[in-house]
Amino acid sequence: LPPAGSFFCERSRRPNARRRSRRPPKMKTSLPRPSAGRVAELDGLRGVLALWVAVAHVLLWCGFAEAPFGGRAGRFFITLVYSPEAVEVFFILSGFAISYLIYSQKQGFGSFMTGRFFRIYPVYLLCLALGVGAAWLTGFILDHASWRETSYFDGLRMLADNEQARPTAHLAAHLGLAHGVFPQTVLPGGAATLLVPAWSISVEWQYYTCALLIAFCSRHALGLLLLAGGCWFAARHGAAWINPLPAFLPLVLPFFLIGIGSYHLYVAHFAKGGGRSRRNARYVAVALAGAILLQWHSLSLAIWIVAFGSLFVEPSRGFGRILVVARRILGHPVTQFLGKISYPLYLVHWPLLILLLTILLHYRPNASAFEAAGWMTLVGIPLMLAAGYLLHRTIEAPFMQLGRRLTRPAARTDRDTPVAITPAISPP
Repeated sequence: LPPAGSFFCERSRRPNARRRSRRPPKMKTSLPRPSAGRVAELDGLRGVLALWVAVAHVLLWCGFAEAPFGGRAGRFFITLVYSPEAVEVFFILSGFAISYLIYSQKQGFGSFMTGRFFRIYPVYLLCLALGVGAAWLTGFILDHASWRETSYFDGLRMLADNEQARPTAHLAAHLGLAHGVFPQTVLPGGAATLLVPAWSISVEWQYYTCALLIAFCSRHALGLLLLAGGCWFAARHGAAWINPLPAFLPLVLPFFLIGIGSYHLYVAHFAKGGGRSRRNARYVAVALAGAILLQWHSLSLAIWIVAFGSLFVEPSRGFGRILVVARRILGHPVTQFLGKISYPLYLVHWPLLILLLTILLHYRPNASAFEAAGWMTLVGIPLMLAAGYLLHRTIEAPFMQLGRRLTRPAARTDRDTPVAITPAISPP
């Protein structure tokens, strides 16, 4: 759209043009258009999700793999602790953010992948090295923790056996970010060995390699049909690639497509001059009701609908007020800080958790699950946040700047490219 006032200047140069007041008309309050920069609320959302994953892993490692109470509250507790919704929302976020990046920067495949490499690989490589070191400590916790007889620890023992059976193969697959591609028959447990949260990084890398093609297909009817067919085929015949997590892109592609569709909705809304409105709360409520009735990953869709829908709603009564509160929470400085460090926090919390539990059990062999949870809450979580911030300042941000410098000559980059909303993370 032209800048404010340019349309009126053009009319004034026409013959017999009807002159109007020199004061420009009041513009409707609206959200920033895609070229105006980052979407702060979505930045805050990924920060909240990253912290959710870290806390969930703390509870699982401290013996709370089973709910301490029954009923619906117990089922909800298990959902929060195993955090499947967090990963699904992160994939939706990635589809939105990468689409934002693709359409705001006209890049070729090489430039795009170079930028993505410097965005995720340096932090990933360091955390992978820490994860390999922490793998040597895992056995001590599995053998000495007083709460060791849990289903979660049984899964960790299976992963430890897989690591010991083929350590070189697992390390090589992780170094190439291909550990999510191999089925169970080729590399058992490959998606979750060495550094468990990194399974989603493999999914992200797979998506990056196909992102330009998927973006092209999503703009054409035949392309959408092919994508839908691929998702259907993967859902019916992709069980072998759940190893033990669904780290193969076709299995989770529908979530990326939801993010891509959300991006196009976002752009279409503002291209028409739309902004925040009380009326938009009705559409968000209808979408939320549809997600619940659909019963397909309802909680994941509900989280995304509330966060995304809050971008369009002005303060109003009822449900609109809830959306405004959600927007304020996601835009709060604390959640914005979490969004800034979300990627390193997501990866580094895993080896730090193992190290701190090893220290606790070394000095207090008979520590209970509640004592371990208290230790990790008072000491572990603050250290994880500090480590995430340190990695962001010393590794993530400098290498992101390097990636932008290397790709700038080959890309027509807008000054306000929304780099900050591009999440390269997804919780397990």
